[in-house]
Amino acid sequence: MPTATAWTVGALARKAGVTVRTLHHYDQRGLLSPSNYSPAGYRLYSERDLLQLQQILTLKALGLPLEVIQRILAEPGYELRHCLRQQRRSLQQRIKELHSAVEALELIERQLDSACSPEPDLIFKMMEVIQMKQSQDWMEQYYTPEQLEAFKARQAADPGEAERGTQAWMDLFAEIRAHIGQDPASAEVQALLPDWQQRWQGLIQGFTGGDAGVSKGLNQLYANIEQAPPQFRQWYEQWADVREFMDQAKQAQSA
Repeated sequence: MPTATAWTVGALARKAGVTVRTLHHYDQRGLLSPSNYSPAGYRLYSERDLLQLQQILTLKALGLPLEVIQRILAEPGYELRHCLRQQRRSLQQRIKELHSAVEALELIERQLDSACSPEPDLIFKMMEVIQMKQSQDWMEQYYTPEQLEAFKARQAADPGEAERGTQAWMDLFAEIRAHIGQDPASAEVQALLPDWQQRWQGLIQGFTGGDAGVSKGLNQLYANIEQAPPQFRQWYEQWADVREFMDQAKQAQSA
């Protein structure tokens, strides 16, 4: 029987509105394990366990997969309030962008109905909406819904992560580009190459999180870069000389 501070698995399931099988599954995953067991070996959940379950169900309601929830809860200094605040801000920004796009489309419709040519700014906004949809459709070709949700969760938990990653890539590319024109086999370039390779791989590792599925999707994405949305393809192509120089330096290294 449950007490003020302990519930059996069945009692907790009824109180929380989940199934016993769900609680067993969380226990097997190491996501929510009971604090104690009865002398007969039955699971006993404490008030602390109840709070943990509430956090799991809250994050799950936001659409986060269990593997992401487990990673979030395991982070040192994790606070549910902070995670929810970041998720709310991300959703509010998305709503704001969509609202702006809807307004632009409505204005274009009204101008077309009145036989007027749409204003250039509105046309640009419509193009932005189309590109947003293209980017989403394009990403869905290479990543599973769970992986895309994991990306969103990381962005919500640390909104500055993507910007820092982009800046780190640009810093690395700029440093390598400064040596283009030198012989890739020169002693100076070869001395710098291990550091460049380590940072390059570190940035890839930071993006994939060591997930083999994400790595596979990333490789497939770059193999079909011609199909990428224009803004991504332009960013990729502007560093073509850097990738070529790195390939030449690595070939010289292995020669």
